[in-house]
Amino acid sequence: TLDEFNQQRNKSTTLKRIATSEGQRFGENSEDEDINGQWQVANSKKYRRTHKYNDKDDHQQHQIIGARTFINSNQNNNNLRRKQVSIITDKNDRNIPNGNTLQISKHALNYASEYHYAPFKLECNPKLIDKKQGQKLITDLIKSIKTDFNMENPKFNKIILFDLWWIDSNGDLQIIIKTTELYVYLCKTERYPKDLNGIKIIPHHPSHLPPQHTIIIKWVHHSISNDDIKEVLNSKYESIFSIGEMVGSINDKTRHVKIELLNKKEYNSLLNGGKISLFGHLFDVDEFLPAPKVLICGRCNQPGHTKKICHNSSYDLCRRCGGDRTNPEQHKDCQIKCHHCGGEHVSTDYRCKLIENYRRQLIDELKRHPERLPPDIHLFIPTEYRSQNDKSKSIYNHEVYEYQNYHHPSQTQSETYNNSWPELNCITSTTTSNITNMSEMIKSLSEELKQVQQRHENEQKRIEQKFKISLKKMNQAFSIMQQTQQTQQTMICTMNAAVSQNMFSTCMKLTEHVHSIVMKLKSQVNNNEFDEIIQQINNHGQYLTEAYNEYCQHQDELKNISIKQMQALTQVFDILPENDDK
Repeated sequence: TLDEFNQQRNKSTTLKRIATSEGQRFGENSEDEDINGQWQVANSKKYRRTHKYNDKDDHQQHQIIGARTFINSNQNNNNLRRKQVSIITDKNDRNIPNGNTLQISKHALNYASEYHYAPFKLECNPKLIDKKQGQKLITDLIKSIKTDFNMENPKFNKIILFDLWWIDSNGDLQIIIKTTELYVYLCKTERYPKDLNGIKIIPHHPSHLPPQHTIIIKWVHHSISNDDIKEVLNSKYESIFSIGEMVGSINDKTRHVKIELLNKKEYNSLLNGGKISLFGHLFDVDEFLPAPKVLICGRCNQPGHTKKICHNSSYDLCRRCGGDRTNPEQHKDCQIKCHHCGGEHVSTDYRCKLIENYRRQLIDELKRHPERLPPDIHLFIPTEYRSQNDKSKSIYNHEVYEYQNYHHPSQTQSETYNNSWPELNCITSTTTSNITNMSEMIKSLSEELKQVQQRHENEQKRIEQKFKISLKKMNQAFSIMQQTQQTQQTMICTMNAAVSQNMFSTCMKLTEHVHSIVMKLKSQVNNNEFDEIIQQINNHGQYLTEAYNEYCQHQDELKNISIKQMQALTQVFDILPENDDK
């Protein structure tokens, strides 16, 4: 079964997922496995006789190699390592006639087949001092992103964990994530909280996404720039992460353009189409497959091993000239000459014959044993490393693929023919399949119900907040209206007092004085002509008296109405705060 296969595969030295910083980084302190181990193919008897092999040597070799696993406590480790190195050298001399080919170790094969995830950096202020602060920060970060992450990835049913984290020399947090969904989710800066447990964080995510979110647009003309492509794709797809050219594909007229998308649905939509139209031209769209990586020693610059177990040199060699690199200042402008083949390139360049031959052997070894590859890894075979008999472009684990093809045939159909014919519904009669489908349906409906409830609650909160804001504005408006009315009432009362107390009384007194003056003149002159004037003065005085009485009555009526309006407005003010509290 697939579980048994994975258990057997996981026996090798791989990085375990951990929630703390107790694990070690893969490849940093690990030694090479037994050279060729299970990858060594048994030689024929004729070949053994030709190269003077004998059973005694083989028996001794197997004894010593086996001693790496079942080691005696009384043995000396240094002597054991010298024996292993001598065995490797002896096997190189006898198996490889030209003496330039290097053996392929298990560590080198693992390094070539696995995807190397770039670390996430969290710049902290204040800086982290001890491990407990880092653990607290990691725990708070996972809690803060958990809800939104589950909404973005409803089918993700694993525990949210970081594979590895550590505090660097600057007091910042470094994180390794090997879960693709979590890796892609944290590649957006706005998804990080700005403050965690009193520590301000500035995230620095990797500049590239994993291959599972990367596609290639092939043979794009140089007349179409990357900015033009980005403008067209942004109008159709919202999750474009980056656009860049593939350096090895550039020629005089065209090049391949690599597109990275955050959203898996948009990635599948673009990839399943197979073609894309850009400015009237139709281009092929294909998935991006990484090529096998070559493990190169940081000391001797030879492929196949790490610096820790290097026995080719006692000091670091310069990649440019091959000299002693103890003093780096002397090798900033040194002559570039490969110390492997003598070519005009650095010693770690793929143009080097030694690196090229090793890379070819590495790819051939992976092609002979694809069952050792991780289930989710597909590797690209460059054109120059394909044989005439085998023109396949990729390497993948055939056993896992066939297992998935047998148990999940609908998931492994070629994406090229997805749109050719309508897919027929697969009728399953087994009880297990029905139970699984029902469980998935129940889970899907439950998630959908949660999303609907969450949306309803959010909408209700938004409406209530909007109502409270409107109510607050109305209260403010009513307060202003009340103040305005009070001001106007004061002005009217002042004017009313001035009119009633000054104007009417003054006019009436003037009329009385004029009447008395005219009466005195009449008595002195004894002339009847003043009778008409006296009559007019009397009529005018009567008019003033009636106008004054009507004015006072009208003001009293308006005052009563104003009092009622103020009472009604006060009742409104008494009701509004009650709604606001609710």
